[in-house]
Amino acid sequence: MKLTFKRLLIHTAAAFSILVTFTNCENKWPDNGDLDGMWQLMSVEQDAIVTDKKADKVYWSIRSNLVQLNDTKGTRLYSHFTRKDGSLILTDLCTPSAHEKEGDNDEWITYDNRDILVPFGIQPDPDPLHPERLTQTFHIDKLTSSTLILSTPTYTLHFRKF
Repeated sequence: MKLTFKRLLIHTAAAFSILVTFTNCENKWPDNGDLDGMWQLMSVEQDAIVTDKKADKVYWSIRSNLVQLNDTKGTRLYSHFTRKDGSLILTDLCTPSAHEKEGDNDEWITYDNRDILVPFGIQPDPDPLHPERLTQTFHIDKLTSSTLILSTPTYTLHFRKF
């Protein structure tokens, strides 16, 4: 096959387009390895008592530096997170604004209304840097492409990749 100038130009343009596509899609690649994705809360273990949570259909969707928490009752919450020294630290726990219009502010979940977080396996403390906000630190006990186990000194959460 003879490579003409026109074919060379088409091949070069195609290669350039593919290169630009992949370099501009940085947010589509997993930033957090196996942690990225949707996780279903399967059980909570506390004081050697395991509570099955599968029927509650509680989900944590993790991507970039954000966790979206959902259940089938229509509850939707958000949190920023960081990973540090084998821990997953949730910060800035909030509910979406009432109207979800551009410019609306999300509402911080405060210590007084923290009970909304319990079905998601979160029992936060006030953030030392921002006492009006909450934070939750979990130790990452296990993380594979299909299993996530998070723990605090008092309880353990078991997830499966959904």
